[in-house]
Parts: sequence; C-alpha cells; structure tokens
Amino acid sequence: MEDETLPDNFFQIAAYPNPFNNSTTLQIDHFESGEVTINVFSLTGEKAMEPVSLHKEAGALTLPIEFRSQPSGVYVADINFVSSTGKMIRKHQKLVYLK
Repeated sequence: MEDETLPDNFFQIAAYPNPFNNSTTLQIDHFESGEVTINVFSLTGEKAMEPVSLHKEAGALTLPIEFRSQPSGVYVADINFVSSTGKMIRKHQKLVYLK
C-alpha cells in the first residue's frame, strides 16, 4: 500500500453561501504560513471592495465579505498567496450576489 501525502503547495478556497444575499464567507485552507491578499472585482473589472492583506499561519482562514451597496451580479475574488518560503499561488473564486 502506498503512502498518500498531500502536495507541498496545498491551497483550497471555498465561498459559502454562494449564491448569497448581503454577505458570504471565504474560507482559505493552506499548509504554509505566508501573506494573503484578497481583491474582489465585478465582471467589468470594477473593484467591489477594498483589498484585504494579512499574514496568516498555516491552517484555515475565514473571512466574512459584506455586499450592501453593490448591485446584484457575478463577482470574482482574486486570492494571492506568497508563502514564507517564497512560493506564489493565485486562485479565483466566483461569487454570485443576489439581492
């Protein structure tokens, strides 16, 4: 039987609920400490919220996101992660906002 291990750069993103009304939560799971930057844009490229940047130890990060003044529509969360060892990962999460 082979020993199953996870890759060194394991990085997973989920949003719940999605679709959402007024607020959703981004959950980011990663196995290394590092810097996380999150931007949310509309499909037309407009910034939907101020960027969030923080240092995070390995594990789960949950970040509530509030949408009150934004119109209904599809948005994209752009998540950039730079580990303490210099690995860079960029992922995107589709967010569907329904008023």
